[in-house]
Amino acid sequence: MANFFINGKTGELVFFRNCPKWRKHVYKRDGRECQICKTGIKGKKKLSAHHLLPYNKYPEYRKNVNNGVCLCFSCHSKLEAGLRRKDSHWMKINTYFALTIFYKIKNAFLF
Repeated sequence: MANFFINGKTGELVFFRNCPKWRKHVYKRDGRECQICKTGIKGKKKLSAHHLLPYNKYPEYRKNVNNGVCLCFSCHSKLEAGLRRKDSHWMKINTYFALTIFYKIKNAFLF
């Protein structure tokens, strides 16, 4: 499945083949539903995996499952557009997902 990212320097849409295993693990962890509108495969929405830390700026986290969140195409495009505009609402949503996943990981190692 083709995916894309926005080149931070030129603003151009760059298509690439994302790691299918990474995407599958993100989908599975998030119950195969959009983490914003809570619809998923059963709701007949196409899903995508969003990188919380930008794909082009943090290559070391590209395949880290904890750097991903499952979104439907509609919410993903709204989030990406909001992040490009530096819209505080969408930036807060992206930060919320990152912190939520961080705390899940942190608490998984507590005894």
